[in-house]
Order: sequence, then structure tokens, then C-alpha cells
Amino acid sequence: MQFASQKRAVLYEKLRERDGLICGICGGSLKESWKKYQEWVAAPAGQKPKRKHADLTIDHKYPKSRIRRETGFVYHRGWAWENEENLQLAHWECNNKKADK
Repeated sequence: MQFASQKRAVLYEKLRERDGLICGICGGSLKESWKKYQEWVAAPAGQKPKRKHADLTIDHKYPKSRIRRETGFVYHRGWAWENEENLQLAHWECNNKKADK
């Protein structure tokens, strides 16, 4: 059985292979962010900086909240990671500005 953090790391790799290191929101390069993310992953548990230090997130192209509002669909916690077609890599700041738009 994989832990959530292991599943997430595999998902980051899949998205990197699928889309390259391009922000799905602004179209900018994620090469530096990917490097920071790798450093963050490799850091010992007690010494990890804040997650946003890596400046790399997984963005939902079509936000979960909008799916819920429009369809009444109630997803379980893991659903967000199972629908890979709706996911893309993005800068942390770009994803934060986008919010649920």
C-alpha cells in the first residue's frame, strides 16, 4: 500500500512526463521549480521548509468546487488525484491566484 505522499510523488512525475516542465496556467518554465521540488522531497522530514518553497503545485484545470456546484457530485478525498486528465503542474503563485476560476 502506498502512502498519500508516495502517490503524490508518482503523480508529479507522470504530469512532468506528460506536459513537460511548463506551467499549465501562465505557460512559463517550471525547471527551477522542479529543482526546488526535488530538493524539498529529498530533505529530511524534520528539516523540510514550507511546501510553497518548492513553488510547484498540482492544479485542477476544472476546479473541484465547480464540479460540485454544477453536478451535485460529492467526491471522496482521493477522487481529486484519480482524474489525471483534469490535473496539470503549475507555479504555486499562479495556482493561488487562479483559485476556483
